[in-house]
Amino acid sequence: MRSLKFILTGAFLVLIVASGRTGDDAAQAAALVNQGRYQEAAQAYESLTARQPSDAGLQQSLGLCYQALGNYPRAVDSLEKAVSLSADPTEPAYSLALLNEALAQDPARAGERRRHLESARAAWRLVLMHGHGHEARAAARHLERLEGDLKDTRP
Repeated sequence: MRSLKFILTGAFLVLIVASGRTGDDAAQAAALVNQGRYQEAAQAYESLTARQPSDAGLQQSLGLCYQALGNYPRAVDSLEKAVSLSADPTEPAYSLALLNEALAQDPARAGERRRHLESARAAWRLVLMHGHGHEARAAARHLERLEGDLKDTRP
């Protein structure tokens, strides 16, 4: 799942710039991510989210660390929390949609394919509602393809 790490790196860079966090702990966690030290970064973000459980940006960063570590159930949980906490869920929903799409294509998760496709569809719909420009266009393209994929899978 190499593409997930590529997506992950881009999302972290956006998060660091967009969040504008100046706290030492958040800066240290971001530095660990930039060094590829995802396990340590996840531990730092776990500590931060325990202190600030309603911070959507921290939840998203934690989810992306879990994704990099291959802990997909926890990644999905953290990204879902980020979506629910965020005033503008575009960015965490985008990350969640991409992760669910990738999981739906994983042969090892064939039994969960429909669930991941449906989760991706719900996340893309949020991106379409809240996103602008390229985000909304990407969401529309993904939704169109997902509808076909969902028709091909039996409930």
